[in-house]
Amino acid sequence: MHCTLVTDYERIHQARGVSCLYHAVNRLLDRGEILAATTKGIKLSSQVGYVIETAAGSPGPQAGTMAPKRPQTTLQLPNGKKVTLEQLVESGQIDELQPGQSLKILHDARPHPNVTAHLDGLVRDISIGTGFFPEVLWNVSGLGGANTRFVMASAQSRVEELQEILVETYCAPTYLAHTADAIREGELEFHPEWFLHTWLTPARLTVDFGRDGKLHLEQYKQGHITLRTLYGYRGEDWKIEIDDYVDEVAYKKERAAKRGLTLAEVWPDVYGPKAGAAAPAQEGKNPDEEDPEADPEDDTDPEEDDEP
Repeated sequence: MHCTLVTDYERIHQARGVSCLYHAVNRLLDRGEILAATTKGIKLSSQVGYVIETAAGSPGPQAGTMAPKRPQTTLQLPNGKKVTLEQLVESGQIDELQPGQSLKILHDARPHPNVTAHLDGLVRDISIGTGFFPEVLWNVSGLGGANTRFVMASAQSRVEELQEILVETYCAPTYLAHTADAIREGELEFHPEWFLHTWLTPARLTVDFGRDGKLHLEQYKQGHITLRTLYGYRGEDWKIEIDDYVDEVAYKKERAAKRGLTLAEVWPDVYGPKAGAAAPAQEGKNPDEEDPEADPEDDTDPEEDDEP
């Protein structure tokens, strides 16, 4: 049987890979035990909602003939058995308090803030070992704008690393094996560069598509990136997208010509003479702006020049 092992090797000649959580086995067990104990304590405290507290120095509960007794109503059932009214209706009841006693309601403060901080520390330790920040895997609510961009950039870098591992250890070998088998069986025609290939990954992670989009368009205009890279950021094939765009423009032109119109008449903002032109500069001078040619040290009043 043939198989392909997909793994992130940590050293040369490593026989097999390990889980990305192998470093966190003890941390995961600790966190599970702490949560189980805390949850059990909360459940137990919820079952007993109050206690009777006796003040210091009080005589305590009285017994014997001097102890107060609760009046009870006894009923006799048809079978001759006697029961109290409380037993018959199964209603809730509270013991009567004796001198020096008070009823205290239990308020459980678990989980303690220190326990919560410790659990968050375990989560951070577990997450960092996987190559991702805990804000990405666990809780992103505490991040601000700049911190979010930094964390997302780090997450995107780790995602690209894992994508490369997947391509090198599984996708590429599988593609080459299937293509070679198809050529050998005559299902595909031989090509001298049949082994050349590329892989298209999903869209990049971003939290500011407007900012990133403008930056990428400007990089393309300056020749710093190609259409393959630009469309690759969105997980799209640039050749397919260009063919679709050209077909779309041809369809628009055909439908407009069928009605005796031009593309500029139907879509003036896209195909008109002013399409893509920068907004014209506003004529006139802003009174709030300073004249760059004026001398800032010239305090001469212009009316003084007319004086003899």
